[in-house]
Amino acid sequence: MAEIVGFHVERMIPELEQMKRLRLFKPEEISEIIKRRKEFEYKIERTMKEKQDFLTYINYEVKLIREIKLRRDKFRISEKKDEIEYSVTKRVTKLYKMALSYFKSDVKLWMSYINFCTQTRFVNTVSEAFKQMLQVHGDKMHLWKYAARWELEEMNNMDAALNVLKTGLHHHPDSKELHAEAFKLELMSGSQKAKNAKTDDENNSRQEKSVLRAEVHFKSSVKAIGDDVEYIISLLEIATEFDFTEKLQMLIIEYLTTNCWKSELMWHTMAQRELKGHHYDKNKENKSRIQLCVSVYKSAVKVIPTSLMWEKYLDTLIDLYLDKTKKKHFVKEILEQALQEAYDAGVLLEKHYLMWIEMLEDQPKQLEIMVMATAALPQSVKLWITRLRYHIILDQTTQVRAVSREAITALKEKSLPIYKSIIQYYNLKIVNSFTEIKALYEEGIVQAPEISLELRPQYIEWLLLMKNIKVARQEYEKIVRYTPYCLELHKKMIELENGKTGALCLNAIRNVHKLACQQFGKDNSDVWVEYIKFELKSGDPRLVSDVYNNAKNTLNENLVSTFAAEFALLNTSL
Repeated sequence: MAEIVGFHVERMIPELEQMKRLRLFKPEEISEIIKRRKEFEYKIERTMKEKQDFLTYINYEVKLIREIKLRRDKFRISEKKDEIEYSVTKRVTKLYKMALSYFKSDVKLWMSYINFCTQTRFVNTVSEAFKQMLQVHGDKMHLWKYAARWELEEMNNMDAALNVLKTGLHHHPDSKELHAEAFKLELMSGSQKAKNAKTDDENNSRQEKSVLRAEVHFKSSVKAIGDDVEYIISLLEIATEFDFTEKLQMLIIEYLTTNCWKSELMWHTMAQRELKGHHYDKNKENKSRIQLCVSVYKSAVKVIPTSLMWEKYLDTLIDLYLDKTKKKHFVKEILEQALQEAYDAGVLLEKHYLMWIEMLEDQPKQLEIMVMATAALPQSVKLWITRLRYHIILDQTTQVRAVSREAITALKEKSLPIYKSIIQYYNLKIVNSFTEIKALYEEGIVQAPEISLELRPQYIEWLLLMKNIKVARQEYEKIVRYTPYCLELHKKMIELENGKTGALCLNAIRNVHKLACQQFGKDNSDVWVEYIKFELKSGDPRLVSDVYNNAKNTLNENLVSTFAAEFALLNTSL
């Protein structure tokens, strides 16, 4: 091993002498470089190879290259780059090759090697590295795509990129990504070659040849993959990017309309193409894009009247309606008609009802749609809130009461926003509404947890505002026993006790802390910490020891150490 290491270090001497002669590094720095390299060489020559040894060595050499560049710039030295940087770079590539000979299965190591060679412009090495990597990792589809992209973007070699993809397709014949990439490159190749044509005939010939190759690729890929609508549409979108592919586009469209007519996405794509000006029937070009688009959608919802098809149709119309550059009145008429038809078909979604309501200017008609909407989708919180707000804005108290009752019955555990809206309305609009609001709170605090846990703290705060702390305490003592227990109720009561004017009622606050610990002290260490903070700061510090011991006896075992640490910090800070 010593002989091999000595041989390798000896071959480094010329570059080190040049570094020294050019004064890029001081003699002691050169000695340090030799020492480090020897250490690295011994590690990589060991019988048991470790990948990290190679990576550490490579990282050291890469940093050395950077340092050389910095010093060249600083001292304005440009000589002997081939004998110094090139030599070090070559060593790094050799280290990568050695590492990869032992760790072929590591894709990240291959990619690191390729990235290094790309950055240092060792392009021939990169091409070879890709070939070697794909021989080992040909089962990984994304690597074929990456290799093709490198040939195209780094080497500007479209033919080589196509060859990589075609080879990759032998390994992955049903890969949509590789097929789509190859299809696009065929057209890009034709476009690029056509630019270099000397005559129009030559230009057209080259474009036609690339279209024919793309057509062959389309047919073979569909045969391999099947009638995958998304994939076929992706090819259509690629073809649309090129201005010489009209026949190819028509071929793909014919295939879609013949074989994929049951697909909502197919119809949606055809309609959107009309909207963008890519007309299927050239005889109808005198009609507006919007008319042609709508015509396709109307045919679509007759052929496949699914909720998804209607959704795509309505969403498109809504986008057009909201687009200020479009004829809003014309689109509005079409949209209103489509919404009514979709309602009749029973396929309107929440967002469509909301849009329908918003676009109407006639209030009675708005209310009619709201009633229809909540009847069709009784579990929609937004629709009930919209209907309730309609009556609140018009200050129709009777209707507010009736609709809120309907909504609470329909929404059940989701009716918290209804309770909050009606309580707010009573607070702001109704004189002497204490009894009604109290009744609402009393009803809400015994509902499902999604409602009750939020309303309980609000309830006692409202009682304090409307009455006094005594009334709030009495109600707290009552509802604190309701299950499931509510931690926020305890927190709110403590906040109210601390915020009231006059002297603190320590026993009342202590009682709240005790109840919080009784109900939550097994799984929550914070309630104990807050109790201790209260006794230390405002209560009786002599009680802290008892609280601490109770906490340790009550808490789950996995929380005791955390609590003890928090308690220690608490003592330190206080």
